[in-house]
Amino acid sequence: MIDWLADSCPLPIQIAQLGEIPQPGMVYFPPEQHHLEIDAKGRFMYSNSPPLGGHRPSVTVTFVSLAKFYGKTAAGVLLTGMGRDGTDGMQAIVEAGGFTIAQDEATSVVFGMPKEAINLGAAKQVLPIQAIAPALKSLVQVSSLKT
Repeated sequence: MIDWLADSCPLPIQIAQLGEIPQPGMVYFPPEQHHLEIDAKGRFMYSNSPPLGGHRPSVTVTFVSLAKFYGKTAAGVLLTGMGRDGTDGMQAIVEAGGFTIAQDEATSVVFGMPKEAINLGAAKQVLPIQAIAPALKSLVQVSSLKT
């Protein structure tokens, strides 16, 4: 997936390194068979805890840790996919005051995960795939103006 995404994404993509602090402008993926979380100091950590909803890695685990560490400055995006992985994590981000986006049905190959988040009320915005990056860029620019 990383190789496929690297061909269509202008940002660098890599496996998150244990203990590394996430950097702006990077796309991170978890290592195989590990949950990816943010620790209390804002560094990447791996977890071998049991699969969540049948998934390890689970994006819900990642989103929940982002919500805990970043609070209202957290943002989560849920793209096309089967099942409901990520839905409860998106809800955690919303409850922490963060911002969430779900991909719309028209541009989703499989509308399972985004649909579940939307039905739960965990998506603050529902956007076509091509509008998600500009929305995130705008969010980051507005946030940086406030600080």
